[in-house]
Amino acid sequence: MEEQLFGNPWIFKNIKYFLENGENPKEISNQEKLDVLKEHFELLLKYKGEYTATREIRKFISWYVKGMPNARNYKEKVNMINTKEDFYKIIV
Repeated sequence: MEEQLFGNPWIFKNIKYFLENGENPKEISNQEKLDVLKEHFELLLKYKGEYTATREIRKFISWYVKGMPNARNYKEKVNMINTKEDFYKIIV
């Protein structure tokens, strides 16, 4: 179950949509996935600082980019970042 939640942070939104509309919601766009990734990173920055945020986001990058074009490229680059500027150069 944990894997499904990390891999799909939209699960509760999707369940709510289904219950209200009786149909599956549309697929989450790649841009929305990147937007949520940026928001996640910004919260890490706010609460843990740049050093910890740049290291912790590495744990989550695979979940956000799974199934996206160039997912491997994103993962490789994010796993090498050391500053918030590095992150924002990759995740535009």
